Amino acid sequence: MEDENGNSTSELWALRDVSFEIKKGEHVGIIGPNGSGKSTLLKVLAGITKPSSGEVHICGRVASILDIGTGFHPELSGRENVFLNGQIHGFSRKEIQTKFDDIVAFSGIKKFIDEPVKNYSNGMYLRLAFSIMAHLDFDIYLFDEVLSVGDAEFQLETRDITSKLLKKGGTIINVSHVLSESRVDYSKVLFFKTGNLEKIGTTEVLNEYQRDNYNKFFEIVSKPPFYVFKEIQFKNAEIELLNYGIKEESVLEDGLCSFQSFKLFFEVHLLEDISFTIGVKFFDISNNLLFIITSLSKKAQAIEKKGKYLIEFAMPKSILNSRIYFAELFLSKGEDELILKEEAFLLVKVSDRNLVNQILHPIKDTAMLAVPFEIIVRKGNEI
Repeated sequence: MEDENGNSTSELWALRDVSFEIKKGEHVGIIGPNGSGKSTLLKVLAGITKPSSGEVHICGRVASILDIGTGFHPELSGRENVFLNGQIHGFSRKEIQTKFDDIVAFSGIKKFIDEPVKNYSNGMYLRLAFSIMAHLDFDIYLFDEVLSVGDAEFQLETRDITSKLLKKGGTIINVSHVLSESRVDYSKVLFFKTGNLEKIGTTEVLNEYQRDNYNKFFEIVSKPPFYVFKEIQFKNAEIELLNYGIKEESVLEDGLCSFQSFKLFFEVHLLEDISFTIGVKFFDISNNLLFIITSLSKKAQAIEKKGKYLIEFAMPKSILNSRIYFAELFLSKGEDELILKEEAFLLVKVSDRNLVNQILHPIKDTAMLAVPFEIIVRKGNEI
């Protein structure tokens, strides 16, 4: 294609020739790699983005959580934003007042409800936004991957609430890189790639997509050292990530050894006196959360005074089966003010020839979080 001056140009469509129908009460998963058009589709459905061609027909009230803080006024308090958000969606002040106490109770931020939301952490924003959606009577719910920012307890709560919303006849559309059929039953799955709707289905679409991903990741970690880290450079006015990696105790010919321990290590530099948390979430190939390790441990030295720290997470032997895993890195001020989140921060292949290790299942309740990891924090000249 050429412009009016004869120069060569190219078009990039976020979405092109997309057509589908979703019925009342369906739970729809939308999958696809980065840049496939998933988030753009939700913005179109939410009315945030107007399509350049075509039409969207929606019957019912739509609630959406697409970006943290969307729909909130930063200068207003949490209380004022509950009423503002509800009235924007067409609810009367009386309807909102009836549900207000339940909204605040579920959000868990009662003591901060009269504070300006500009002072809220990402986790507090997310809890309040989700609580508004869960307790007001919407018909259609749009969830982007922003829900994964919450901690494990919050993610468990959201799964419970979404199940209740479906039982009440609500329609839920959920966007993710990978959706696990073992975690949630989907009525329909839409697979997007480079702006096109490639396939519509259920189990077979999930299985094909996950199998393709598995093959790609297997190629990445099929040769020594059997793990791959993202290259991350992070520094702000308060924290700097200096270094990270794995200390192997034992390596087989085809992967890290399951029946021997290995350590993840991180070097950080606190530039100010602040409370700091670093953690790692481990997922299986279907994106099921398996366990979480954080520096918040009664046995570990607190990370709150400026200086350099070395944090080591010792992975117990036989905690991982013979397969490929993802790890997500997160850094927070305090316990819930997220400042860095890196999905698929680590890909690791684990092998096991004695076949006596335990089978690790996805987290289904908070009891699964109690994994006995050794956490070591060293400071200053101890490094």
